[in-house]
Amino acid sequence: TLRYALEHATLEGCLSWLMAQMIAHQDMKPSNVLVYRQQEGFRIADFGRSSRKGYRIWYDDLDIAGDTNYSPPELLYGFTHTEFTTRRFGCDLYMMGNLAAFMFAGVNMTASLFARLDPQFHYSEWHGTYEQVLPYLEEAFTLVLEDLEAQLDSLVWADVVPLVLQLSNPDLSRRGHPRGIGRSNQYSLERYVSRFDLLCKKL
Repeated sequence: TLRYALEHATLEGCLSWLMAQMIAHQDMKPSNVLVYRQQEGFRIADFGRSSRKGYRIWYDDLDIAGDTNYSPPELLYGFTHTEFTTRRFGCDLYMMGNLAAFMFAGVNMTASLFARLDPQFHYSEWHGTYEQVLPYLEEAFTLVLEDLEAQLDSLVWADVVPLVLQLSNPDLSRRGHPRGIGRSNQYSLERYVSRFDLLCKKL
């Protein structure tokens, strides 16, 4: 299964296939995206921390399986949802939004979020629940989106900012396409495949 994924891992289409197989990558960061010639596009690499529903591996017990520098904020605060799809694919959605911000503006959303957050609410200092700190993260996230918009090329900012807003929202319950919020397909990337294809062409 993973051999097929590695051979067919185009950035736009592979994620949908992986999700159909209930495989979450969990470590989608810039260094794990390979850039090929223009006609071949991008490919996802390094499935060393991927997780598949119904199968157990030692790092499934870790709070954060991938690189903490690109991790979604809920995991950094120790909030791990018990449901596989919400936790694992919610993580992949966040990292995909982070990739979009990095590819088009060189911005790491995780680093930018904590740079904009009042230090007293940083996960290394916070002793409350994630639900309690979430309003402060959302406030910082709004500022980061404003910074991102200012750094983006005018050709793509109207596409990239909404993508990052939907994919990398600190609120896990609001992460995903607006039409899917609260539904079984909330954490699906199906709706984003064609949009990423168009963005890659613009890039």
